[in-house]
Amino acid sequence: MNYGRSLLADLRGLTAVTLAMHALVANAQLSVSPQADLQQLAETITGDGVLIQNPVMTCHQDGFGEFTYGGGPLGINEGIILTSGTIGNAVGPNDVENKSFQQFTSGSTILDIVTGRTTRDACMFEFDIIPGGDSLTFDFVFASEEYNEWVGSQYNDVFGFFISGPGIAGDPGIGNDHNIALVPGTNQAITINNINNGSNSAFYHDNAGGSQVQYDGFTQGLQALAVVQPCQTYHLKLIVADASDRKWDSGVFIERIQSNAVTMTTGNAAGLPDLVEGCNPGWVRFTRQTVTATPLDVQFFIGGTATNGTDFPLIGTDPDPMVPKVATIPANQAFVDVPLEPIADGIAEGTETIQVYLGNLLCPGFVLDSLEVLVRDSLDASVPPGSTICAGGTTSLTATGGDSYSWSPSAGLNDASAASVQATPSATTTYQVTVSAGACSRVLNTTVTVSDIQLTGNVTAPLCSGGGNGAIDLNVSGGIPPYQYSWTGPG
Repeated sequence: MNYGRSLLADLRGLTAVTLAMHALVANAQLSVSPQADLQQLAETITGDGVLIQNPVMTCHQDGFGEFTYGGGPLGINEGIILTSGTIGNAVGPNDVENKSFQQFTSGSTILDIVTGRTTRDACMFEFDIIPGGDSLTFDFVFASEEYNEWVGSQYNDVFGFFISGPGIAGDPGIGNDHNIALVPGTNQAITINNINNGSNSAFYHDNAGGSQVQYDGFTQGLQALAVVQPCQTYHLKLIVADASDRKWDSGVFIERIQSNAVTMTTGNAAGLPDLVEGCNPGWVRFTRQTVTATPLDVQFFIGGTATNGTDFPLIGTDPDPMVPKVATIPANQAFVDVPLEPIADGIAEGTETIQVYLGNLLCPGFVLDSLEVLVRDSLDASVPPGSTICAGGTTSLTATGGDSYSWSPSAGLNDASAASVQATPSATTTYQVTVSAGACSRVLNTTVTVSDIQLTGNVTAPLCSGGGNGAIDLNVSGGIPPYQYSWTGPG
């Protein structure tokens, strides 16, 4: 998904960017990777219905990055990691009691106030965020080497997620920010002193002897929640720090930030990768997360190389891609489908595209999501080019692109209804295969040539009996080159 771009830029072309990340360290199911590109780091935690802009990092260069996790007690799968040490120290097994890296960087004024302690080695990722819905949520896990030895002490490592913006009742003592990383059911900030084996233990995982994560303990997966106003700009600060000293690392794992906005998916009648003119129509589905008794209007835009109103029936009242279209999710319904029905116009146009951009009636100029579907003139099916065999030989023929196949003539085939057949024709034969998928079908031809070897020769006798100046000139044709020769006979 693509976020944080202007509508005009999106309508000029949809670009997919793939980032190849090389893991810094990996153990079992946890991998962490450095990521210096802050926009990419923001993209990593950009979920459905949000735009993230203007990212700023205040942290030691080794203290932040991205993570993936294949499953286990950590409870979350991928996102970013912020630490008061290094991200490499997060990876298990838990074989060092006091794993630590001292960043020798500043603390956090906000966390100083929250904990009543002096913090050090703070790592803060902050950015502007625009929600498409009326809430922001994300899952996280706080982990620390301070567990369990320093629970109840002054070494009370801490983190917080602080939001400010329209409608947020912030704390004047911390710049009108409001902490949304709280012990569930309380107004307490999360520290090692208030989630551990003795306090709020239902939210704690003791990692003694753990094989995947180095930290001695960590919280269960928790959720941060903020009630917001759709399409307004908020500022979010994600901070973790050591308290009182610089020793023994702590970190926080953060998954994608979501808003309860509308999501967008696509499908088609035959379940094929692409739409096909005249036989495989599709749709775009707009889904709301909460069903209510009130209809919901969804704004979207149509772009791409296929022409709205020409290559498919007109969507909206104006084919101009810059003019917004509206679909309405009915009352008490979760979704609405907008049909995409390519017209069979008999014109060889090649592969075309339909691009759909999800907007928001309250957020002009922003694209919350985008997708692209391909439109083909005919079923995307194929069969290999012709082949040659010797008499009595066999060759394999494989058709692709459908869910059923019919070959003719059936003579010389081991199975006339399989995608891949063995052909042993007695003479040169052109096979026709009908490839079908849903209501679509396409007829393709391939020829198997049966070619016998033809020999012609010219013999020149030696001048004298037993002489060595005789010759045999042999001409070979047909069959399947290259040829091999084996001569027998005296001399």
